[in-house]
Amino acid sequence: MAATNCSMTNAANSPTVVWHKEPNGDQSAMLQGVRLVVMEAAGFARFLLLRRLGSDEKEILLESGSEDNVGTAMEKAVLRAEARVSCQRPT
Repeated sequence: MAATNCSMTNAANSPTVVWHKEPNGDQSAMLQGVRLVVMEAAGFARFLLLRRLGSDEKEILLESGSEDNVGTAMEKAVLRAEARVSCQRPT
């Protein structure tokens, strides 16, 4: 199944985020090393912010939340990821 893409920009200074529809129906995107996942279940949408741990395939959960719908969850995921990325200290 081919991925479906949509772009979202929240503010003039925000980067454009390209969302992909996964085969399982989830929406996912990457924002400066943070993977954003939005899933719909039981009448609400849940978002996850994940970061890869080292060079292996394991990811750690940075943050999660829920919203009333997928669109709002996507917007919130981008906002929270931008906040996390902007607060990171250079290594």
